Amino acid sequence: MIIFFHQVNWKILEMKKLVSILSVLLIIILSCQSVFAVENISFELTNCDTSQNRLFSVDMIAKSSTELSAATFEFKYDKNMIEFKNIKANNSKVKYNELDGSVKVSYLCADGKNINNGDTIFSITFKAISSGNCFVDFSASDCVDSNANFIDVGNCSSANIQIGNSKEENNNSSKSSSASDKNTKNSKSKNSSHTGSADDETSDSAFSDFGLLNNIDDKSTRFLIIGIAIGSSIIAISLIGYLFVKKCLSKKRKTENAATDSNDKSSE
Repeated sequence: MIIFFHQVNWKILEMKKLVSILSVLLIIILSCQSVFAVENISFELTNCDTSQNRLFSVDMIAKSSTELSAATFEFKYDKNMIEFKNIKANNSKVKYNELDGSVKVSYLCADGKNINNGDTIFSITFKAISSGNCFVDFSASDCVDSNANFIDVGNCSSANIQIGNSKEENNNSSKSSSASDKNTKNSKSKNSSHTGSADDETSDSAFSDFGLLNNIDDKSTRFLIIGIAIGSSIIAISLIGYLFVKKCLSKKRKTENAATDSNDKSSE
């Protein structure tokens, strides 16, 4: 009876040690996670109104309190309505790979780009094929600042593209050829916004209605992955610890039984 209680107490002690070690490891892993992701960054694609068979551009605007040195994007859109043409960036390097139904883009700025006020990091040029309404959706990942720290991705706002029928616009323009100079100036001013440049007319309501396609929270995703990994590790370590403790108890039990049998034989 004494031997049994001694084995139980020893087993409880070993399990307490194992739980303490796992708790320390969990705290260390979570602390490291908070070091690697220190900032947040948001991205917006500007909306655009254009005409059929015309080229137009949308600007990628990034905003964060830290400088952006690298990022990866994947853009998706309706190929029946718009066609990807090119991508340009000032004082930065951009590489793209056009796939079936999407375009993957790698952005690199070795010195880091200041985006405190929300700045354009590159512009994408498309060609309008069919009239109607479509969206340029995207996701962002692997964002790194100038100190090689990962940046958490916040809101990613997609672009709303309105494509008018070129024939209808030509007919309307011929009918309104006798309009006043004021209307002509207003028309030119309106058409200038159709190029998709980063103007201030892209309202927050447009983003709230259409743009928040990818409210990507890499922090949550990363914590989920880390949580699953930690949980799996804890289960594996606990199983190994249990098997180890069980094996030790079995060996000890056999040794004690052998000693007991030996003592019984000696007493006989």
